[in-house]
Amino acid sequence: MGDITNRRTCTRAIVRVKVRMLIEGQEFFGWLRDVSLKGFFMQLDDHLPALGTSYPIEILVDEEVPSSFIRANARIVRSDKKGIGLEFLEIAPDGSQERLMNMVSYNSTDSGKMRFEVRKLSGHQRVRIDIKKNKLGGD
Repeated sequence: MGDITNRRTCTRAIVRVKVRMLIEGQEFFGWLRDVSLKGFFMQLDDHLPALGTSYPIEILVDEEVPSSFIRANARIVRSDKKGIGLEFLEIAPDGSQERLMNMVSYNSTDSGKMRFEVRKLSGHQRVRIDIKKNKLGGD
């Protein structure tokens, strides 16, 4: 059996919530299987769109709170009989980024790694100053 390389750069969290996708004016619904800060996999029975296409999506964070969506544009990067893998292209500036970070952090099995990924993706790395050597370093 061949070596399969995992190209994922972010931790995935297992989450089961509803996703709405708008394809050419028509709504399609599926279920989120897992999510990271860079993308997600959703089970979609009705329609399997073509690889490379991008669509607006909404991920329902909490069914008790109808306005708690993660809104984004995402591109299909993987498709199989179980569903589609999507990469986030743009996340709406309406609090969706914070809701995504909270969803992944809350459901992650490695919170330390998750915090590092959040800092890295948001551009906020801690800077360490080595006074003796007069050098800067990041972590």
